[in-house]
Amino acid sequence: MEFVTARWTRWMVWVFIGLLALWFVYGVVVNAALRSSMVKRWVNTKPEKFYIEWKSGTSWIPGSFHVRGLYFVGQGTSCTYYGRMDDARFRVGLLPLLRRVVHASRFDGNGIEFRLRRPSGPGIPATATSEFYPSIPGLEALPRRTSPRSPRGSPSWWIRVDDVRFRGIEQVWLYGTRLSGPATLRAGLDMQVEGPFRLKLADMQFPAAVLNHNGAMVGTNLQMSLSGEMGPLVFDVDDVPDEKIFDFISATLAMQGDLHSVALLKQRLGRQDTIDFGGGGRLDAWVAIERGNVQPSTRLQLRSPNLRVLLGSVRFGGNATVEDRVDLEGGVAVARLSVTLEDFEVFKGDKRVGFAPGPALHLTSANRGLKLSEWAKETELSLRIRPLTISNIAVFNEFLPRETVASLERGEIKVEAEYDRNEAGGEGRIGLRGEQLAARARGESYATDLALDIGLKSSDPAVHRFELSGTSLTLTNVEIPGLSRERQEGWHTRMDVESGGVSWSKSTWAVEDAMLRFSMRDTRPVKALLVESGDAPSWLRLMPTIRELSGRVLLTASPEAFRLNQVHVEGRGTEVKAELMGTNDAIRGVVYARYGLLAAGFDLRSTSRRWRVLGAKRWYERVSTSPWDPSAPETPEEADTGESDAASGGGER
Repeated sequence: MEFVTARWTRWMVWVFIGLLALWFVYGVVVNAALRSSMVKRWVNTKPEKFYIEWKSGTSWIPGSFHVRGLYFVGQGTSCTYYGRMDDARFRVGLLPLLRRVVHASRFDGNGIEFRLRRPSGPGIPATATSEFYPSIPGLEALPRRTSPRSPRGSPSWWIRVDDVRFRGIEQVWLYGTRLSGPATLRAGLDMQVEGPFRLKLADMQFPAAVLNHNGAMVGTNLQMSLSGEMGPLVFDVDDVPDEKIFDFISATLAMQGDLHSVALLKQRLGRQDTIDFGGGGRLDAWVAIERGNVQPSTRLQLRSPNLRVLLGSVRFGGNATVEDRVDLEGGVAVARLSVTLEDFEVFKGDKRVGFAPGPALHLTSANRGLKLSEWAKETELSLRIRPLTISNIAVFNEFLPRETVASLERGEIKVEAEYDRNEAGGEGRIGLRGEQLAARARGESYATDLALDIGLKSSDPAVHRFELSGTSLTLTNVEIPGLSRERQEGWHTRMDVESGGVSWSKSTWAVEDAMLRFSMRDTRPVKALLVESGDAPSWLRLMPTIRELSGRVLLTASPEAFRLNQVHVEGRGTEVKAELMGTNDAIRGVVYARYGLLAAGFDLRSTSRRWRVLGAKRWYERVSTSPWDPSAPETPEEADTGESDAASGGGER
């Protein structure tokens, strides 16, 4: 019995020594392999445009690894990405490694960051490579393939992790948006390099995050909780999804914290290079996404007691409440953005030049296409501005075109507006009322009282064109140099737009078939204004004053040319008809004018300008059917009824 016991003891000792030797050999071989460049080259043989590296690694228990200084970098046609992990501990099955499968039941990581951006190169927009986007270190380690990719051979590495636990997440930087930790994460991962990808995010917690967007700090002390799933999708070497990646995301996000800047409103309301938003407040959000579609119950609320909207050096501000939420309406999910601004103020520098107490501005916007990549595309818009008083219109001088020779000088103006737009078009109005609005030109001051009502109607929101029917302009109490106050007292004029519209783009504008009707007490202020311009002909001073003037004109205009059709102006003892077309070089057309018993026709259709007196009205009625054709009949047959027989003749000038 003692012999059996001793024999069993010796056998156990030899087994222990053998296992110890195997453990020693395993430790030497595996730890040496983890430090060798040959193993790193072997790991990186298959992935094209993907590279993984680590500074050091140890393994003293078979299948259990401790890796330090781990990072990877990759590049596709539409994005480049980089990941770093200071410390990683995981346990994998050894036999699956022979089949290029890394299967870990648990993966613990610490000191982590991830960056994603669009690549630099020809055809990539400048905004995609701006200074606000993350740099991707290590791109030089990727192979530079110049020939087409060879057909896929043996499968590349599979990575399966049942339980991922990250601590000390330092930052996640996606394009121009950077979220800084610290944060924790629990997830599961199943992916093949250059193949299918699926991530299940059980929970990601940011107890006090900082959010930056395009270089501007958006929020601080943000408490965030995120869970969801991404995939299954395929990250092929030459086909990495861009915005389409949102279609593979389902997630819920809860966030609240201090709002440092409302700069993100610039994107939600439409990007404008001339507009900037500022001011902080409080943020409270709950976002639910299913396969890239924003779901009902989603809400985002901002409260900012000092919201600022900057237009050049003019600052608009007030107490703002912004709410963006998604609700079911008739079985359809609809996102509605609501912006309310109270105690509205306007500043020029540090001086307040405008104020509207109470709820001065209210804007709502709705979007029925709730794909995450298109959430900021409005389909409905409603804007209300209650009477806002601007105490001095001179603050708007910086918004005048540079070539404008006049400048705004003084005057108070009140603004009121409303506008509604949906998929079928838009409709609204703008009202302006001003007293003693003054402008300065050529060293002289000109002033007037103004009442302007603009009617806006658009049948296609995608086209920058508005119908202006219902628009009216009234001027009273004008002050013009060279005309005494007594002669200006009580003077007034009014113009109405019966039909037609205006269109514009970034480079040009156009007035399209605008039927204008106007009335005027007399022509004295207009004549004085033209005389003071310095460019008027000398005979203009001899023109008599025409009273009780009214008329119409069909106007088409652009920066290059204008056309006046159906011109018909009548006054006391006066009548004018015309068809005119003008460019920067010349004016063409025909004109008929009568004052008292004197009448004349003017032929401007060719370089040889003609005029006639006898039968001028009959002549005009014939040639006005083809006002641009010099070959039209010119010779009058007889004097018009009511014209002076003595005033007959013709000539050239």
